[in-house]
Amino acid sequence: MATVLAIAALFVAGGLVVWHAGQIFLLAFVSVLVAIFLNAPARFIHARTGLPYALSLGLGVLLLLGLFVAGGFIAGPSVSTQANQLIEEFPSSLQQVEQTVSGWPGGQWLLDRLSGGVEAPEGGDGLGLVSRATGAAAGIFDAVSKLVFVFALGLFLAIAPAMYRDGVVSLFPPARRPRAREALTETGGALQAWILGQLVSVAAVGVLTGIGLGIIGVPLALVLGVIAGLSQLVPIVGVFFGFIPAALLGLSMGTTTLLWVIVLFIVVQQLDGNVIAPLIQRRAIDMPPALTIAAVFVGGALFGPLGFLVGTPMVAAIMVLVKMLYIRDALDEDVDLPSNR
Repeated sequence: MATVLAIAALFVAGGLVVWHAGQIFLLAFVSVLVAIFLNAPARFIHARTGLPYALSLGLGVLLLLGLFVAGGFIAGPSVSTQANQLIEEFPSSLQQVEQTVSGWPGGQWLLDRLSGGVEAPEGGDGLGLVSRATGAAAGIFDAVSKLVFVFALGLFLAIAPAMYRDGVVSLFPPARRPRAREALTETGGALQAWILGQLVSVAAVGVLTGIGLGIIGVPLALVLGVIAGLSQLVPIVGVFFGFIPAALLGLSMGTTTLLWVIVLFIVVQQLDGNVIAPLIQRRAIDMPPALTIAAVFVGGALFGPLGFLVGTPMVAAIMVLVKMLYIRDALDEDVDLPSNR
């Protein structure tokens, strides 16, 4: 019995180590994405001005911080105000949605099914409030500490990317190092194209959705556009997170408004998928939709909410490495690489 318990304890300990190592690996990968993001403006400034790379990186970081602060001053108050209004008005909008849906054929049956078994939470005592406050504080501290780790590590990686790349390359046999260096460079280029594509997609979808909702007459169009844009960070399935609040507010104004909201989201997604994304992400890895969905959900299942965001670029990087180091070099077959497009 003691041996069985010891083996079980070892399995549990090993599982915990793997789990925490997985979290560290995920944060390290996000740091690599941050480094690649910071490297792009630094290389642009270095190429155009001839300034040392370190100084170019510092100027690039200051430029990005300036754009972020300026955007916060310009749009921050309006977005914050509309976000508070959205939170305050959402219950009344849901009531109007229920009234609208109840008038549909079978609508009341649908509402009964959706509300079945849902009970209002009972009021908690003082100890429960303290426990929730402590849990919230711990969650905030954990999130902030991870954020600091990611950006600090990303900045250090961006300061001397060649040094860290060559460190990884040195792990390969000497004869394989040129191929390994080429593969890592190709992977970095594909990830950089993916990041640029995501940023452009977020901005385009957010602006087009916000303008379209304003034309339709849906209230709080600015914050709904921001939500729709940020939802693009989760490929394919993220659009539903941006659509739901806009659809609920549209439905609270009537079925006709809801139909216009649906048409708007379809048009915006078609523009993003067929015009914007192909132009921007030509040099990014081309992933089949089924593999993209699998990457999103597997990443979320393994790593939580952050896994939903980085599952796709992680699989994209693996695909580039597999194509170059296995299919091309080991199997001696031609492969389609982003840099060749």
